[in-house]
Amino acid sequence: MLTINPQAVKNPAAFLRPLNLQIFKTAAEYIESLAPNSFLDVGAGICLFGSILKLPENAVKTACDIRLDNLLEGRNVLSQHNQSARLIRCWAQILPFKDNAFQSAAILTVFINIADSEVVYNILQEMRRVIMPGGFAVFEFRNAWNFPLRFKHWLNKFVEKRLPVMAFSRRQFAKMLHNTGWREEKILPVWPLAGAFTPSYIVVARKP
Repeated sequence: MLTINPQAVKNPAAFLRPLNLQIFKTAAEYIESLAPNSFLDVGAGICLFGSILKLPENAVKTACDIRLDNLLEGRNVLSQHNQSARLIRCWAQILPFKDNAFQSAAILTVFINIADSEVVYNILQEMRRVIMPGGFAVFEFRNAWNFPLRFKHWLNKFVEKRLPVMAFSRRQFAKMLHNTGWREEKILPVWPLAGAFTPSYIVVARKP
């Protein structure tokens, strides 16, 4: 079963932090440059990313999340930004779509809230299943070599007794992508730091 950090998903304001907004901006710019005609936002929350993503007029956008209240709020957020999407309630590792259903997908600011790396692995597999051959996905993960994140992980696990912050090293995530059949194409370190200590990475991968 997918385990979520309740403090992260119950507070929509958590998604308004400058780092997360930069993640959304960086991912949106890259996806828009490729102009896919179908797109899936996995773990969409209240659809803040979908509200800023501008795709071709005929593109079909789908957003999914496990929380119904997030999706209901997401409908309002999309409407306020003159955007729309098909909203689906589901688990990220059990996507209710046919094989090869989408040209593109993204999962942003989600892996940090999952307690089990095996679940992340399963999500990578499931997202690959629903992407058509030659299609791409954008993955965001927090960098385990970022020292504030390492401290937060320790604090949550041993002091506050909450689910630890999930983060991966660059090498760990590359191995997970390879083992789940993705071909890594591009990696984008996210502001405010670049290089080995960036707080977050955005990885673009294709399904061969």
